[in-house]
Amino acid sequence: QVNWITPDVISNSCKLAIWVSDLSGNISADTLDATFPIDDGTLPTITVLTPIISSAIPEGDTLYVSWEAHDNVGIEWFDLYYYNDPSSIETSSFNIPATERSFAFEIPRPGVSDSAQIRIEVMDLAANINSDYSEYFSITDNTSPVISHLSIPDTSAFGIGSRMDIQISATDNVQVTGLDLNYSIDAGATWGPIIQGLFPVAGRPTYSWLIPDIPGDCQIQAIITDAVALTDTSYSELFTVTIEIG
Repeated sequence: QVNWITPDVISNSCKLAIWVSDLSGNISADTLDATFPIDDGTLPTITVLTPIISSAIPEGDTLYVSWEAHDNVGIEWFDLYYYNDPSSIETSSFNIPATERSFAFEIPRPGVSDSAQIRIEVMDLAANINSDYSEYFSITDNTSPVISHLSIPDTSAFGIGSRMDIQISATDNVQVTGLDLNYSIDAGATWGPIIQGLFPVAGRPTYSWLIPDIPGDCQIQAIITDAVALTDTSYSELFTVTIEIG
């Protein structure tokens, strides 16, 4: 007997024949009566080419993925998985036809990460499966902060020299880094500063404003900024600044 490693062929009608010879050169042979199959046992190969470790993709932008793949009998499909970090289950997954060698999709929000990764799984026509991972790459902040609350006291008129508590709450997927408060007495055509770069943005009330000598209709503008200079802006209701007569 002999241990035989089957060759890289696929067939449902294989046969075996054995020849034997003696020292005098006499030969005899026998052939297996029945046929037998040889199935594909060769794994497909796949290599993820992009993204690479230097890639930095903003949240919400399009990520382009490319790869190489080969198989001795043909490829059935690809499955692509996106991981926001190594400890998470896949954030997104896609089934891709066998003819494709690239794919693009939108990075979900929020998803800032310095260790995002792509895994691509390939199955051949004989149901053999293999996979490969991309290098780790970065997802950068592209989600604007949000002002969830801006209000002033429920009073229609404030005297010059009085104080107004401006209440504001804001959130961001990473961190709010600054708050600018401005006022306008010309329906928003121009804005004057109340306070610039206030940080951190605490709970309500955030800032007590000493109202200057600006009689007439007035409005408050709040602008918050995050670490990558994305902003959100909100406006108060109109109110009147009056001259106090003592």
